[in-house]
Amino acid sequence: MIAQQTTAALCQRIYQRQKDQVVVGEKTAQELLRCARDFADWEEVPLTQAPQAVRERVLATAREALKDHPALADKAPSLRLFRLPRTARNQPFYQEGAYEEGEVTFWLEMGSAWFQTGCTPLFARLRRAAGISPEDLEAQGEAFALYLFQSFPQDPENPMTQPVPSTPEG
Repeated sequence: MIAQQTTAALCQRIYQRQKDQVVVGEKTAQELLRCARDFADWEEVPLTQAPQAVRERVLATAREALKDHPALADKAPSLRLFRLPRTARNQPFYQEGAYEEGEVTFWLEMGSAWFQTGCTPLFARLRRAAGISPEDLEAQGEAFALYLFQSFPQDPENPMTQPVPSTPEG
């Protein structure tokens, strides 16, 4: 009970600081792509540009994430792959420690707007743009906390980006 109260209070503080950037209303995949144009240059690339092992891992992750989605549970994910070219506008996504080696890319499932990327700042921007349902915002439960923690990694109280305290060795 105390942990829930502590998390609720933490979420309220983060929400109060970030509420002007919270996007209410969940986006479709096409809407999310349009929103991504506001903060990044991107281009679609053939799925075959990704190594086979990566494609298989992303497909398996998408299937697992969407297994309870009512409209998509029995369908194969419709994945598309996008890359962010090294433009001046995309430089924040290429800063050291912000992405995995190589190019910054993101995968998008077109039936659900589920996405995946190895770039932390890009994930946060996409997650924020993808939005939160009015119901989840009002309920302020687990989905609300996850939206805040994933969308605002720069928030000083975000537990997902806080260093783990060291324990004294004894």
